[in-house]
Amino acid sequence: MAKMTSRGKIRLTSYIVFFLIAWITIHVLVEAIRGIAGFFAARETLGADFGQSLAFNAGISNLMSWSFFLAALVVMAVLFAAILENETPFTPKVPRRMKLTAILLLISGEGSYLVALLIYRIQLNKYALLQYDMDSLSTSLSAEGGSFLALIFLCLAYIFEHGLKLQQENDETL
Repeated sequence: MAKMTSRGKIRLTSYIVFFLIAWITIHVLVEAIRGIAGFFAARETLGADFGQSLAFNAGISNLMSWSFFLAALVVMAVLFAAILENETPFTPKVPRRMKLTAILLLISGEGSYLVALLIYRIQLNKYALLQYDMDSLSTSLSAEGGSFLALIFLCLAYIFEHGLKLQQENDETL
């Protein structure tokens, strides 16, 4: 049995990750469509009171979360396509795309929570609502999860950036 070269391993891994990202993207899209349908169903059911409801708040923050999470998945797919094309992860595009993915994931988690909090405050002031528990707002990707993933991608970006510098120094030495 022939040994697989390191470029072959990179190619195989990139294909696997690329298809996993595509699969996850399809599932997130299905959930986003379900969420949009639920958002409009709640709007139709509640009528004029919809803007004052928890469903409105959760719907808006979830739509924002899904949008940025889908954007992060697309950037990750492009990232692995670039790795596949160059047969190495040590190109200038890889760390930049990893940093962009980290920013999108951070916005997906923390940003959607902040939007929910802002809408809650507006609802509280404008409609003099009874306070509801902010913890009852469910987002598709929690703020902690998005922040953790963003931190991982940011660390990986700096690791790959350092690897790129080492490879460039090595190429200059030879």
